[in-house]
Amino acid sequence: MNPRSTDTQESEIRRSSLVTRRFLWGPRFWFIVTAVLALALDQLTKWLVLRYETLHVPHQLLGDALRVSLTMNPRGLFGLSYGPVWMHYVLPILVVIVVIVIGLRSSDRWFGIALGMILGGGVGNNLIDRVRFGSVVDFIDMGIGNTRWYTYNLADAFAVAGVIMILAHEFLGWGKNRPMAEGPKSTPVPPVSGQS
Repeated sequence: MNPRSTDTQESEIRRSSLVTRRFLWGPRFWFIVTAVLALALDQLTKWLVLRYETLHVPHQLLGDALRVSLTMNPRGLFGLSYGPVWMHYVLPILVVIVVIVIGLRSSDRWFGIALGMILGGGVGNNLIDRVRFGSVVDFIDMGIGNTRWYTYNLADAFAVAGVIMILAHEFLGWGKNRPMAEGPKSTPVPPVSGQS
């Protein structure tokens, strides 16, 4: 057996193993997995709510503080309007494209997870829901008495959590790779001069 060919094979195996490990545990992997999980959870909860709930009939989960109340939202996040109806399709598509490009280029796991949450939420709300229903399925109703927050869904929660993670990452340093701690530095001892 040629020793050079064996070394080449071992080198190729090591290289492919390193590439596999970098992908499996790298930022791109976490970006994709987080986006898929966020989208799946969002769509599963919406399917359950559409199947078992009635429009505008709230059901209490934690008293009045947290209720399930199915609503169809033709506007954007927190009931905001982006202008004409077509903007509610075009603007989110542009955001999704930008998030995909940045997420696939990300070299930071925390940042990849945050972008995955934003992507999963954006696709769930602004692409799937709007194409299927012409509006977004909202059902999480929080508040006290008649003072209520905007009704939202898991896609909104994931997107907002992703933005908070990015802000915490950039301004507070959360999730950033820190340099390894160095051991205590030894101070050089001056040579002792011989006594005469």
